[in-house]
Amino acid sequence: GRGQCVSNNTACLCEKGWTGRSAFINTEGIDCQVNTYVIRTFWGVVFVYSLFVQIKYVIPNFRYRWKSFVAMRAARNVSLTQVPLFLAFFSYQLLNFPCITFLSLLSIINEEERIGVTFWSTILFCVAGIGYSITHFLFQTALMEMFLSHRYFAESGSALTLGKCVKYSSIFLDFVLGTKYVIPIIMYATEGGEVTDRTGTLWCTYLILQATSLYFTGIQAWYIRRNLLIELEKIYMLSKNVNFKVLADKLENLQTNGMLQSSIFGSIYIVILFFPFLWNRHDYFLPFVCFGAIAVGALMTKSHVEGPSAAITLSSLQEVDVSSANNTVENQEQQPKGSFEITEGFGSLNDLPRTPIASRPQPSI
Repeated sequence: GRGQCVSNNTACLCEKGWTGRSAFINTEGIDCQVNTYVIRTFWGVVFVYSLFVQIKYVIPNFRYRWKSFVAMRAARNVSLTQVPLFLAFFSYQLLNFPCITFLSLLSIINEEERIGVTFWSTILFCVAGIGYSITHFLFQTALMEMFLSHRYFAESGSALTLGKCVKYSSIFLDFVLGTKYVIPIIMYATEGGEVTDRTGTLWCTYLILQATSLYFTGIQAWYIRRNLLIELEKIYMLSKNVNFKVLADKLENLQTNGMLQSSIFGSIYIVILFFPFLWNRHDYFLPFVCFGAIAVGALMTKSHVEGPSAAITLSSLQEVDVSSANNTVENQEQQPKGSFEITEGFGSLNDLPRTPIASRPQPSI
């Protein structure tokens, strides 16, 4: 009802505003189930939201944290690789956000652009996905490393187990399941999204990997939230510092958001997988995926973890005191509104007994 069959019923000629052209599985000429106006509107919302988040949160925090890092580097001769939490933030800002922004803009300007079908959309989507995987790995593992650097957590068997589980699960999640972002490139290079047996196989593989990685992300977030909050409650009982309640709430919010998004999006991918008539309608879902990635980035920006332990090298566990460098920067520029420095709540860990690095039990993660 949205087009007519031509060429002896071998092709579909779609009405204005309708197309069969779709990402990954390109049904152009086969049916007319994709409304171009709706798709471009959805991408427009993503584009506007991306600009809002960057202007409101990301760019001010990026400038603030870069100046903080420069001051810390001048004071302690620290490289960027020694501050994995900074590196996670920079990875998100330099890879994920720009690619999603340009992808949404490109989809608005040119209605022919499709992931797995055209070059630039494919590249932007894949780089954004790879950037998200890198950021997730750096953020989750460095978050655990920061806690384990303290004597209390380093001597806690349950905390060490938590750190190991997070590190190895992140490696599997972000570098093994993360290979799904290569699939659109293969689809573009081989079939250009045209419906063939090979395309169908690649598409199903992509959906399975997406659903698996999303469910796995949700389980990991649940595990971190559950166990880390238990450890924070223990240390709160020792310090009696209410800032630990604030810290726990921030981390719980971050992980809960990950659990919610992962369960919803993972279930949608499963439904799409088992109902082929939804394969080209995946175009309607893609903007929501990108919108969710931006939302997670905004939340990470506002609850970015920093503190005296945040600059610990994962290989050497060398402790770097960044508080003096951060204070220098804070005197020059006020911290952006909306961001939460866990330095404020985490600094009270210094009130608890600490031992030198050399004599501290080393977590084998």
